[in-house]
Amino acid sequence: MTSKGFELSISTDLTPDWVVLANYGYNDTKITGSAPGQSIANAVGKHFVNAPRHQAGFWTRYNVRAIDTSFTFRGQYVSEQRGFDGERVKPFTVFDGTITKKLAFADIMLRVENVFDKRYALSGFGLSNGAFPGRPRTVFVELRRHC
Repeated sequence: MTSKGFELSISTDLTPDWVVLANYGYNDTKITGSAPGQSIANAVGKHFVNAPRHQAGFWTRYNVRAIDTSFTFRGQYVSEQRGFDGERVKPFTVFDGTITKKLAFADIMLRVENVFDKRYALSGFGLSNGAFPGRPRTVFVELRRHC
C-alpha cells in the first residue's frame, strides 16, 4: 500500500481561559501490490478500504473561573469512504460537548457524544454486510475524586 498525504494542526490560547485546537489531514491511499495468496490481490490499483481522503476537526475549552466550571466543544468531519465492495460510505460530521464542574472534593463531568444525534456509518463492510454504525447520542456522567 502507498499512502501520501499531510496533517496540519493549529493550537492557540485565545485568552488565559480559552483554548482552541484545529486540525486537518489529507490521505491518498492506493493498494500497490500484495503477496501471493492474500485476499486483497484483486484490489491492486484501488484505494484502500475505509480510508477517507479528508479529515478535519476542532476542539475548544472555555474555563469560567468564577464558578470553577469549564465548557468543552468538539467537532469531527470525515469525508466519503469506500467499503470492501466499493460501496459509498457517506461523509459525516459529529459534535461532542462536555461540562466539568470542580467541587471541593471532586470534579463532576457531564459529557454528551454526538450532540445532534447524527446517524452515520464509520466504515463499510460490504454490500451484503452493511456498515459499522457510529454511536448515537450518548450521555456520560463522571465523578473524579481529588487525591
